[in-house]
Amino acid sequence: MRPGDPAAAVTLAGSAAAGQDTTLDAEELHIAGVLVQCRPLDLMRVVRAVDALAAAEVFQSSAEGKLVVVIEAPSSRQVLAAIDEIRALPGVINVALVYQHAEPAAAMQQPMGMSPVQTPLPVVGRTMDIKATELTRQRPREDR
Repeated sequence: MRPGDPAAAVTLAGSAAAGQDTTLDAEELHIAGVLVQCRPLDLMRVVRAVDALAAAEVFQSSAEGKLVVVIEAPSSRQVLAAIDEIRALPGVINVALVYQHAEPAAAMQQPMGMSPVQTPLPVVGRTMDIKATELTRQRPREDR
């Protein structure tokens, strides 16, 4: 379910009728990064089941049964509900929340740019794609 989705109102109405907490800040977007470990034999079934969830998407998986999942929901409560759904899938061994970010949903519609507190690092005569080891190696010595 994405912010502004008309289904959100229907889901909330159904939850209220069932006596569940319907606290929802429709003005926020919560993004969470989750690591999932499942049995390798169950990998494809778990990937399909996670992708079938409205709030979750598998971004990476490995033959060893490791998945990187991103969850987007309008509240932290719904992020946790999606994590619980993933945890309950047959074959899932562990689910770990490794990152969660919340911001106003309207911010997602604005162009990205540097905030006033961010300033670019000065680069003199070099391009930004140089590895840090090259910069260290070529840095002038203080003792010369």
